[in-house]
Amino acid sequence: MTVDFSYLRLFFVMALLVGCQRSPAPVDTPDPCRDIDKLSALIAQEIGTTSRGAPRCVFYDREGFEDLLLTLLERDATEKELEVDEIVFAALGLFSKEYDYSRCIKSAYLREAAAFYSPYKKEIILPAWSPVSRATLLHELVHFYQDQQISLTGQPALRGFFHDTALAMGAALEGDAREVARRTLRRHPDLTRDEAPAPFTPLRLPDEECSLPASLRSLFAFQYSAGHHFWQELLSHREGEARHEIRRSTFDEIPMKTAQIIHPQQYRPESKEERLCASAPSSTRYARAVGEAVLREALQRAAGESQVLDAEFGARAAEGLDDDCLTIHSQLLKWETHWSSQAQRDEFLESLSRLQESSFPLLSGEITRSSPRAATFRLLLAPE
Repeated sequence: MTVDFSYLRLFFVMALLVGCQRSPAPVDTPDPCRDIDKLSALIAQEIGTTSRGAPRCVFYDREGFEDLLLTLLERDATEKELEVDEIVFAALGLFSKEYDYSRCIKSAYLREAAAFYSPYKKEIILPAWSPVSRATLLHELVHFYQDQQISLTGQPALRGFFHDTALAMGAALEGDAREVARRTLRRHPDLTRDEAPAPFTPLRLPDEECSLPASLRSLFAFQYSAGHHFWQELLSHREGEARHEIRRSTFDEIPMKTAQIIHPQQYRPESKEERLCASAPSSTRYARAVGEAVLREALQRAAGESQVLDAEFGARAAEGLDDDCLTIHSQLLKWETHWSSQAQRDEFLESLSRLQESSFPLLSGEITRSSPRAATFRLLLAPE
């Protein structure tokens, strides 16, 4: 997947800001925040709402920016959660056994950040060492208005980094921010006419071995590319409705499954359904949905490693995953899956069998069929 990551480094962080060294705006470039009230009003006009002022712009130097983001990411996922994530993602084959996920993921993740919106402080956090464009501010201002509509503080669905609900909700939010910002720039091309293109200078990674593996980088990009496609398809298929009404109804029932993002035709704003993980016992050590996007990425990586399966293998085998829940209780990893049809379930199981035959086993534990559209995988984990 080819993605412009200079645009992707724009997001919000679901955590409380704590004290860090603040810096003034870069002295060698115009202050991008001087027009923030005007830009906020343009975003409000684009999404059909009343302007509610603007968040503050705050600049940080490299050290302060990095310290701040690390603090925020530590609140978003505990060390224990990351250790369990590492077990789960390794079992899915998302990265090699040599990759130290629990140690590396935070520093690797923060390297992607060029700017972000904090819903707790109502602030847009910007780097003092690198130029910031008005397009960046427009993107973050969309998050400011999203926060007014659905309150981005304390959203449990966004907890963690690469899980179905977090990826789905992140894609809905980031795709909307990209679409609204781009429409605003098309209506007002003068906003960037006097800006010279300047690439963002990312934070340095302390250990190059901690760079995001290709599979995780692809999932990070998914939130922007697939999220943007989701909104384009949604707006196209509901062409007769006002765009602001489509936004309102979508955020009232925001997508919680990556299958809905990948296949926008499956998304219904009025649908309410309880996920499998909602019924997990309270004694369960870990309960999260894998989802179609992560499963597709895992199968795609496995197909590439096996060198005998075609490039579309992962997308075909993962399609039809209607709901799932991966739980860990004591030393047992259990992954319960429900499929849209028996044929799709059988194709997935056949795919696992083919991987086994190609000497690249994935999820090589006990698999049982509990109903025509369900399958459960069990694997005994090594003692801690």
